[in-house]
Amino acid sequence: MTIYDLEEILRIAQVNPLIYCVNGTREEAICLLPKGFGGEWVIFIQERGRRFDEKVFSSEDEACVAFLKKVFFYVK
Repeated sequence: MTIYDLEEILRIAQVNPLIYCVNGTREEAICLLPKGFGGEWVIFIQERGRRFDEKVFSSEDEACVAFLKKVFFYVK
């Protein structure tokens, strides 16, 4: 899965785009970003300018799957 696939799934599922941010950061959102140039990706929750519950993944696919699970868990 790529971030483009991920964004399409989130759009089709009509997930509120204010609760997540793909390839960027947003306050009070679950964020997904590439980490440096080594192919790693990071997921975290941004609150008050700080990162919480940060997890690093070795591939885009692995990060996208984990991000999707986190977002769907959050919206329940």
